[in-house]
Amino acid sequence: MTTAQVGPIVAEVQGQGAPVVMIHGLGGTSNMFQPQMAALSSFRVIRLDMPGSGRSPRPLEPLTIDAIAAAAVKAMAALGVERAHLVGHSMGTIVCQWIAARQ
Repeated sequence: MTTAQVGPIVAEVQGQGAPVVMIHGLGGTSNMFQPQMAALSSFRVIRLDMPGSGRSPRPLEPLTIDAIAAAAVKAMAALGVERAHLVGHSMGTIVCQWIAARQ
């Protein structure tokens, strides 16, 4: 597993294969997806700490779904992800829907 700072987001990257990007909900962190890691061992799993959560600093601008989703898209691009399976929890599902609708 490697830890990467990509813009305003800290990401944990583990494994090889098709990328799976995991986006937590409000008040969560990338650690909440730890129980699923064994089941996803054949994938490249990218767990994001969204802006203002976990190890990712809170930006100066207001946190909106648009801003959070845009930060996730930028982080994915910086990690070389052009296509991915998206997994969201709670508010993370809204972020995943935003990404799917606009990308």
